Amino acid sequence: MIEAHLDSTSIDSDGVCNFYGLQRLALNTVIDSGEVLIRRRRREAADRLPLPFQIQVIEPDFIDSTKDGRAANGNEIREGIEYDLIGRRVGYYLFSEHPGKASGRLRSWESRRVPASEIIHIFRVDRPGQKRGVSWFSGVALQLQDLGDHQDAQMMRQKIAACFAAFRVAPDDLDAATADEMATSLKPGAIMDLAPGEDIKFAVPPGVEGYDEFTRSVLRSIAAGMGITYEALTGDLSNVNFSSGRMGRMEMDRNVSSWQWLMMIPQFLGPFGGWLLEAWMLQIGDPRVMKSRIEWVPPHRIIVDPAREIPAMITAIRGGLASRQGTQRALGYDPERLMDEIKQDRATADAAEVQFDSDPRKDASKLAKGSDNAE
Repeated sequence: MIEAHLDSTSIDSDGVCNFYGLQRLALNTVIDSGEVLIRRRRREAADRLPLPFQIQVIEPDFIDSTKDGRAANGNEIREGIEYDLIGRRVGYYLFSEHPGKASGRLRSWESRRVPASEIIHIFRVDRPGQKRGVSWFSGVALQLQDLGDHQDAQMMRQKIAACFAAFRVAPDDLDAATADEMATSLKPGAIMDLAPGEDIKFAVPPGVEGYDEFTRSVLRSIAAGMGITYEALTGDLSNVNFSSGRMGRMEMDRNVSSWQWLMMIPQFLGPFGGWLLEAWMLQIGDPRVMKSRIEWVPPHRIIVDPAREIPAMITAIRGGLASRQGTQRALGYDPERLMDEIKQDRATADAAEVQFDSDPRKDASKLAKGSDNAE
């Protein structure tokens, strides 16, 4: 029931993305706008959904930032968010449609209060007491502007260099009629007659040098400010070897892991899990569901050197330095589902009387050694 709801577009109030797509959309909005809102939309049984709720990803522009001051109940409102006396978020003032939406009809600029229990607010916390998110591009905005100006200047130089200009120097005594008869443009393979005393000089177009070096330097600065590698930002792998690429990937993986475990999981997936259990309880009518615990597994991490990294993981598990379930989760696998798949594979192979070397119970190499020893 839960998987049917999350794996399909039933979870999306717009009916476009499944839950994985909504997570990506939310993170993209956080990177671009600095924050994102997830709103719960309760549904009725007549909607025929696996679970009676949907979620909506909302841009922060929907928050009515003009709301500021004291509410009638004594709570404080700052930038469209209502806080109680001990600083907890208790409400959001949201527009019914995007403020920048173009429409031929007169739109109402009035916002409505939505309880905080229906909203998940996601943003990266960079300083104590931070209440709203800041675009991740804010730290590299000047570099992006400089890169854009540089590209415009280089494009103009290229256009000028593409113009093969020539200047005709005519003698002082050349009459106007003769000047009009002379060619004023260049053609491929053309042979031009010059009047006595006339000369032609060609322009020297400006050169275009240093473009790649400057662009790479700025892009490296932008990548560092975003917390990712230059190769991940540009896709340029021309100047990287295996060792440097692996080191850069490891550093970026630390940042990605912090975004997963310090932002997306506690701010988004944790509260969403509460919504999920509540909807499941209402669907089956069993309050014991609320005592369940949901564990979230991040996406599969790319292994740069499987031939080296996987044996190291196995050694750590055998030495007691890591658990098998923890290692499986670090690789992006659900331990329970993986164990069920292994059991199913073994049962299917046994039923079909098929033997694989991957099954340690029937390792062909060990069986062969055992038969040799018996002889």
